Amino acid sequence: MGIPLAIEKKFGTVIRQWGMEYYYSGKIKNFSVHGNRVVARVQGKSLYEVDIVLSGISLGVYCECEYHKDHIYCKHIWAVLWRIYISKVFPTDKLMKILYVVECFDESHEDWDEYIDDDKSEIRIDNKSINQNDNNKSNSPLWKSLFSDNGVQLINDELEKQKYFFYYLRIDRATVNSITVDLVCRIAKSDGSWSEPFYEIVNNYKVSKYGDKRDQTILSILLGKNQQNGYLLPSEQLSKGPVSVLVPMMAETGRLYIVGPDGTESGPVNFDKTIYSLTAVLEKADSSRYQISCKIVNQDQIIDTSVAASMWIGGLIYINGAVAKLDCGESIGALFNLRRQGIIYIENEQISNFLSDYYSSAIRMPMIFPEELQIPEVSITPVPCLRFLKKDPFQKINYLIASVYFDYSGTLVDLNHKDTAVYNKKENKAYIINREFHRKSIVFIYQSGIVLLHNDYYDKPVAKITKKQFVPLVKKLLENGWRVEGEKGVFRKPGTLSVNIKSGEDWFDLKAAFAYDNTYVPLPKLLSAIKKGEQYVILDDGTLGLLPEEWLKKYGTLTSMGELQDDNIRFKRSQALLIDTLIADEREKIQSDEIFDRIRSELTSFVAIEPLEPSESMNGILRFYQKEGLGWLSFLERFGLGGCLADDMGLGKTVQVLAHLEKRRYFDNEKKKSEKQFGTSLVVAPRSLIFNWIKEAQKFTPLLKVLDFSGDTRTAENVDFSEYDLVLVTYGTLRRDITRLREFVFDYVILDEAQVIKNAKTITAKSACLLHSKNRLALSGTPVENHLGDLWSIFEFLNPGILGCSAAFSKVQKMVSSVNDNNCDLLRTMLKPFILRRTKSQVASDLPERTEEIVLCEMEPAQKKIYDELKKYYQANLIKKVEIQGLNKSKIMILEALLRLRQAACHPGLIDKKNTEITSVKLETLVSQIEELRDEGHKCIVFSQFTSMLALVKVRLDKTSITYEYLDGTTVDREKRVERFQKDPLCSVFLISLKAGGVGLNLTAAEYVFIFDPWWNPAVEAQAIDRTHRIGQKKPVFAYRMICKNTVEEKVLNLQSKKKKLAESIISNDQSLIRDINIDDLKLLFG
Repeated sequence: MGIPLAIEKKFGTVIRQWGMEYYYSGKIKNFSVHGNRVVARVQGKSLYEVDIVLSGISLGVYCECEYHKDHIYCKHIWAVLWRIYISKVFPTDKLMKILYVVECFDESHEDWDEYIDDDKSEIRIDNKSINQNDNNKSNSPLWKSLFSDNGVQLINDELEKQKYFFYYLRIDRATVNSITVDLVCRIAKSDGSWSEPFYEIVNNYKVSKYGDKRDQTILSILLGKNQQNGYLLPSEQLSKGPVSVLVPMMAETGRLYIVGPDGTESGPVNFDKTIYSLTAVLEKADSSRYQISCKIVNQDQIIDTSVAASMWIGGLIYINGAVAKLDCGESIGALFNLRRQGIIYIENEQISNFLSDYYSSAIRMPMIFPEELQIPEVSITPVPCLRFLKKDPFQKINYLIASVYFDYSGTLVDLNHKDTAVYNKKENKAYIINREFHRKSIVFIYQSGIVLLHNDYYDKPVAKITKKQFVPLVKKLLENGWRVEGEKGVFRKPGTLSVNIKSGEDWFDLKAAFAYDNTYVPLPKLLSAIKKGEQYVILDDGTLGLLPEEWLKKYGTLTSMGELQDDNIRFKRSQALLIDTLIADEREKIQSDEIFDRIRSELTSFVAIEPLEPSESMNGILRFYQKEGLGWLSFLERFGLGGCLADDMGLGKTVQVLAHLEKRRYFDNEKKKSEKQFGTSLVVAPRSLIFNWIKEAQKFTPLLKVLDFSGDTRTAENVDFSEYDLVLVTYGTLRRDITRLREFVFDYVILDEAQVIKNAKTITAKSACLLHSKNRLALSGTPVENHLGDLWSIFEFLNPGILGCSAAFSKVQKMVSSVNDNNCDLLRTMLKPFILRRTKSQVASDLPERTEEIVLCEMEPAQKKIYDELKKYYQANLIKKVEIQGLNKSKIMILEALLRLRQAACHPGLIDKKNTEITSVKLETLVSQIEELRDEGHKCIVFSQFTSMLALVKVRLDKTSITYEYLDGTTVDREKRVERFQKDPLCSVFLISLKAGGVGLNLTAAEYVFIFDPWWNPAVEAQAIDRTHRIGQKKPVFAYRMICKNTVEEKVLNLQSKKKKLAESIISNDQSLIRDINIDDLKLLFG
């Protein structure tokens, strides 16, 4: 911290340097301090006395040197001030409060005398002290008493009132943005004359003391502008704003003067209330060029700028001996620049470029144009544009960069554009920039989730757009009138879909294309683009076509079920409803031939089935829904399509098929041989159902010649299938004898319990597809047991290609499993004519009531200990492995863990034969229930998937002398065992392996069913229960699922409900979501 700025500013740089040299060279002599006063002598040419007095915020200075008399602030005073500062004579806080350095008057200021009252101290400014009331004489000058502690006032209020200020505008010191005004003070004498001018230290305290209110206002404004110093300097810089306000006020005082460039004074100057302005004038200079110059405008007059003596950017002009306002708006800088340059010439060939720059400039100067260059200014709504830019090569980024532009009839304006208009050379128009539209467009971009930030590489605001945002954003912008441009061209949104369908022998060709204005893109090209992960296609005209995202998302996967052929997609005739689904939104615009229209019409009108009566040759009476089944089978045959009869177990699927075959045989016998269509049909069924087909055929259609080719006859070489109406084989026979069976062309191939071929990769499924036949049927109460892949395998057998290739249908499966119910609707609509399903609750209301309950059992400590040990082991090992390796690579371990835990819940003996004697709570509960039912005369069935568990049950039943029957996959004489259970009143229990006896058995003698251990697939359990709850049952059926509490069995029930929804969502009207097992399901099971 040095000497206060208020003191330092009074001394020039050179003066301060000399003063410090005097100090450091030891030229200060006799330095003494007297309170607030310092007296010293400084050696110069002579020994000069220097007095410095501190009084409040003022510092009085005096020196005997000649320089001090003329300039006040000499090097001798600065040398003493520096000594005061270095020696800390005055406290630093007092020194820093100094605002004024007061100069002392000498005898040349003779005007001072008349302001001293006669009866008060006489003050003379000389080197002698005179005080007529003071008897104490002193050698020091009288004026020094002004700085004594008594506070004698140097200037009284009356004196201040007579001070007036003269204002000198210094044109010679004017700059581009400001002008200097000198503030000179004079005292008004009594004779009307003025004292010599002097500079006055003006502060807020003094302002109100001056006699002229106008001076008070002017000085107050200047003080307000100069708050940093707290006082006014003799010369003040006036910027643009204050000039326009203060100069007119100064002129009104009559004390405003102009100091010209040569230093001469003019004035006093008046203020002319006329408002002048500047304008540029463009005019023809000669035949080859134009000229532009600056002119003064006074109302309707155009005046040359040479008339004005001076102009200031602050908005004033000195003209005709007066100061007036000069109004040029924001363009005053450009006009002043033009005035300084004089005349500027513009060649004819450059005039368009000049006009373009003029109309696109941010601040346009006013200009008068010649008639031939007058251009209309037009207001339009520009086209907002989003342009994708090339990426910064120095940055690795995984997003797109785009900037915003606005198209004004071909002229692009970006966000950096600050001009008021753009000039269109071609149209010779100036388009006014629509700032409000720009603002709304940017708001729209922000509302779309895109943020614009300035980027140094592009030198403009740009947006970062992720690939996920790209398509929705471009689509939204195009829909709202934006133009979107990529590096390769302008984006276009897809329009309508045009479709043409032609029929072939057994196929339909779909030729579809999306319109992009006047350009059409074939659907296969769009599908190819989306398959490659592209988001647009390049159109023939070089523009970019945005993919029809919604349509492709909704139908794109379904198109993969067809075969791409150039610009067409070829579909099987059985896929007519798939085509109808694809064109659903554009149905009125398609062009199709008569064959397709007829087939589509019949298939889409498939709502209710027309029932048919059976032939007279059939024994028995069909129920109404079974007659509808006959009508549906006839419908499929007419179109040459395969179908799946998916009625609930026990509703007579076998009877309906036999009735259909008999009806065809009967009517064929009435025709000529050449017209006969009926031939040998093949039924493939599980072994347990072969005898049921034989029995049902003998009962209802005895005229059909049936061959059981699953027994000894299959080894006979001379068997002629054509001599029979119906050939029965097992799935095992199909696999072993496929070479022989595929050589014969059957009338019908019928798969009973068709879910057996749900896995298309098995030899059984492949063998079934190798069979030759005119018609195909599938029978299954549960065509979807686990996932939609079950359906694909069955329908690939029924109507090859109807669901596309396996890979294509896998995509459909994922779509249905993870999107929404709408996709499930599409698949159901497509398959509707090919699946006929009726539930017992819909068509067999006369069946007795069926009650299903859960029996919760709580394990004994010994059994629970074994179970808990297993659970802890798998918790510690399995979940971590799945999280690391994933579900697919951990399937074997998952299945093993589930198997072991379920076995432990059934009986500890299934884990280790040593544990056979440990009590199983479920076994004890089961035996207790069986004993009670036997005593009451009821029969029951016990299902378990573990034959080893059934063996343990047998041991217990033998001990309690309960008669039972047994059936598993190794049982040969199934029919005898079923017949014994049905008819022998002493045989009260039937132990059946779930897989072996869950289908094809008619066990209506039993009223009670026990599912000893639950399985993943609820459909398998439902089939098992339906062995008793079927047509022919007269008593209520009670089914019990035996579950060990707090085990994996209890948690399996929750997952079973999900599996049930899968089947219902496709083959019924339930549109529930379909989800596969995941890691959360596993944590639930093993938790």
